[in-house]
Amino acid sequence: MSPSEVSKLIELDLRANFHKLNWLGRPISECLVTPVLKEVANALNENESLVVWLVLEEDPVTRSAYKIVYSQEDDEFGLAVCGSERDVLIGWYGGFVEALCSM
Repeated sequence: MSPSEVSKLIELDLRANFHKLNWLGRPISECLVTPVLKEVANALNENESLVVWLVLEEDPVTRSAYKIVYSQEDDEFGLAVCGSERDVLIGWYGGFVEALCSM
């Protein structure tokens, strides 16, 4: 999967589920990042590392707030937070809009 294919998944989910969106943060366009593969720790299984696509940073300047990641393997979006050594996945939420509304 390429970064543009991941971006397309987000675009399609936003279009299909816009009516469910209850995002009150800064404009989504300011938070979306060009998808990049990243290794994260898995809080759901402390001995596991996962390679996921980072697709959104709530605060792209400090990078200290929530992040949305995408698992190509599981076809799910989830939330991650900053950890001491690397970002930490804290849960899977299904679609992009569902993950965004869970922040």
